[in-house]
Formats: sequence, structure tokens, C-alpha cells
Amino acid sequence: MKGDNTAVVSVKVPKRIKEKMRSIDVQWSEVLRKAIEAKIKEQERKQAVTSFLEFRSKSKVPKNKTPYTSEVLVRETREER
Repeated sequence: MKGDNTAVVSVKVPKRIKEKMRSIDVQWSEVLRKAIEAKIKEQERKQAVTSFLEFRSKSKVPKNKTPYTSEVLVRETREER
């Protein structure tokens, strides 16, 4: 991680947790970094799904058809011509 463009983030935890953390041989910064990255990926996936669902809801595909089959998309494209 040295040489990376990094920033410092501090976290407050109760003293009893800090004492337990000291008694365990773990790279806590790495644990927190991975947890933050996982949460970011989760939120990005949720946003992508939301964006897709919004896009799909605005589509002209009939609701009784399976959305986005090649047949439906080709038909929709031809009708727009």
C-alpha cells in the first residue's frame, strides 16, 4: 500500500472493544479497509440494480412479455423506425 494515494480515516470504538482488539494479533487497518471496500461494492451493486430497474420501467416493452428477449428488442427497434 506504500506509495498509494491514501487518506486517513479514524474510527471510534468503545474502550472495551479497543482492549480486545489489542489482545488479538490482527491487522485491524486491513480488516477495516476490506470491510469498507465490501460495503462500497454492495452499495454500487444496489445502485446499478436500481438504475436498471428504472431504465426497464421506462421501456416500451409490454408488461405481459418477458422483458428484453431478443425478439422483443428487435420488434421494438423496428417499430421505432
